[in-house]
Amino acid sequence: MKELSGGQLEDEFLKNLWLQHLSYHIQAALSVSSVTLDKLAKIADKVADVALPAAIYSTTSALEPNTSAEIQELAKQIGGLKLQISRMSRPRNKQFFRRKSSSRSRNRNRTTNREAICFYHKRFRENAHNCVPPCDFLHRQSRDRPSSQSEN
Repeated sequence: MKELSGGQLEDEFLKNLWLQHLSYHIQAALSVSSVTLDKLAKIADKVADVALPAAIYSTTSALEPNTSAEIQELAKQIGGLKLQISRMSRPRNKQFFRRKSSSRSRNRNRTTNREAICFYHKRFRENAHNCVPPCDFLHRQSRDRPSSQSEN
């Protein structure tokens, strides 16, 4: 700095500019001294050599092989979970509903073609109250028991 100024700046002004660019612990050590600028520079070098360095930060850009393998495994698991969720939240297809509705209609059929007895008489026999035509229950009953009615 002294050489760059060409002797046009005073040493005290150069000292103040130079001290501002040093670290705080070196500034504290040099501020109590009133020696020449050249001697202050030598003292600053010695203090910097013995002083504890400031925090050193290091970074690594490459991932360890185990870490990248773990990340790949986690990505596979996440993909599998997404697939399971999409299958569970997918609307049911029309075949499922058709099959279910067709089974309902089969169960709701109140007469059977081969017996010609309605669902209610088939299930509740004589206690049926909601007979659905064509029902042959009463006709069959009278045909199967003619002698029992005449005896009473």
